[in-house]
Amino acid sequence: MKIIAMLLMGTFVAILSGCEYKVQAPLPSSTSRITIPLFVNDTFKEDLATVITEEVINQFMLKTGMEIVEEGKSDYILKGTIIQYTTEPLIEITSDISEYRVRIEVLVTLFSRRDNETIWKEKISKYATYSMLKTGSLQTEEEAIKKVGQMIGAELVNLTLKGWRK
Repeated sequence: MKIIAMLLMGTFVAILSGCEYKVQAPLPSSTSRITIPLFVNDTFKEDLATVITEEVINQFMLKTGMEIVEEGKSDYILKGTIIQYTTEPLIEITSDISEYRVRIEVLVTLFSRRDNETIWKEKISKYATYSMLKTGSLQTEEEAIKKVGQMIGAELVNLTLKGWRK
């Protein structure tokens, strides 16, 4: 039994000796604190920054163990600017129902206060559709905006925890 264990150990060491390891900068952990200030809104759409920022914060609270804190108390700062907002008609489903697309593009930077350096900077574009009746709405533009905010937030969580983009 000892011989088998030693052979397995030798094989394991031989395999590992051929492996290459890379040292990567530490990524945010569940004990990290992050500040997410109100996104800057460079578009015409009123209250867009509030909705997008709230959804990003919600995604970080739901999917990470990171604590959301004031800027002076954080390890990381996630800053964003909404650089584009568009709504466009897609199709007329019937004479009474039309479908539209909301597209939002943001430019976001994750900055490490500890290391005083930018970890990543990304441009993210997401969209959602909504349907409207001529006499009212099945879904609202605001619901589509909220959904886009959730998608942007989910992608930012992934980028922050992985530290790189595929």
